[in-house]
Amino acid sequence: MRTILSPIRRIVRISMPVLKINKFLIWWMKKTAPGM
Repeated sequence: MRTILSPIRRIVRISMPVLKINKFLIWWMKKTAPGM
């Protein structure tokens, strides 16, 4: 189990800031282009 969990934990750690950036980009695009 541990060998399966460690890479997943690493992927989650890497993807968390990316998800935050994506949320910010979506919010920023809505703010700048409300027509889209």
